[in-house]
Amino acid sequence: MRYTLLKKFRKWHRKVAAVLFLFFFLISGTGLLLGWKNLFNKEIYHNSKKATVEKNMSKWLSLDSLQSLASSALVSKNKASHDLKIDRIDIKPGKAYCSFQFNNDYLVSLDPATGQVLQMDIKRSSWIIKLHEGSILDDLLGTTFLKRAYVSIMGIALIFLTISGTYLWYFSSKK
Repeated sequence: MRYTLLKKFRKWHRKVAAVLFLFFFLISGTGLLLGWKNLFNKEIYHNSKKATVEKNMSKWLSLDSLQSLASSALVSKNKASHDLKIDRIDIKPGKAYCSFQFNNDYLVSLDPATGQVLQMDIKRSSWIIKLHEGSILDDLLGTTFLKRAYVSIMGIALIFLTISGTYLWYFSSKK
């Protein structure tokens, strides 16, 4: 019985791995690039003054004030267009840190208590993230389900390949 199961696992392991080979190659390659993603980013401006670690969020400027400060700082320093759209906002209360990532891959970090610009970067690694997670297809086609389907298929396939590969290795070595 074990030999029959071993044969079936080997057959299905080979089929799944062959069909999804390019996707696993893509995920592992982009994962490696993401480990080194800071090499793709470029710092434009860095303020050497420390943030005023104000943990009491009630003393912080409002989010829309911080957004307009970040947008105006980006426009004034880099001649960026005035129709900037925010792609992501990160707020870390314990570090008095607030950053705005815009649709053109610029990131502006502010002191949320004073509105002082702490740093500006170009995050060129965002396309690697989108390629890695499959959301690049949703962006190109204007859908929302492709990323979930891609992640689900690849996750289930990886679990199957891990289990079947371990089974094949363990019982093939016992012959």
